[in-house]
Amino acid sequence: MLSYIYQIAYRFEHSHELRPNTLYLNPLHFEHLRNEFADPDDIDAISNFLGMHLILSHEALHPHVAHHSRSWHTPLHRSHQPGQPGSRNQAGNSSQ
Repeated sequence: MLSYIYQIAYRFEHSHELRPNTLYLNPLHFEHLRNEFADPDDIDAISNFLGMHLILSHEALHPHVAHHSRSWHTPLHRSHQPGQPGSRNQAGNSSQ
């Protein structure tokens, strides 16, 4: 599983000239990935090793990667106060 993730990350980086920072995979693939690490319960260590957010989805038939504008180590969901300048709703629209 780890070698497959390296392959898709390599192809993504060369196609888009950006490193992927998010990995989408289903629970079964996630279990296979976890078993390749010494401590399969240390999800933070796995994420840090890969340099990517891990997103689990039953809809991810195959693992795939993406690049999002936020840094991989910045939480994807932050709490914010509605109406603050620059705050965005989940659809990415300005709240103003």
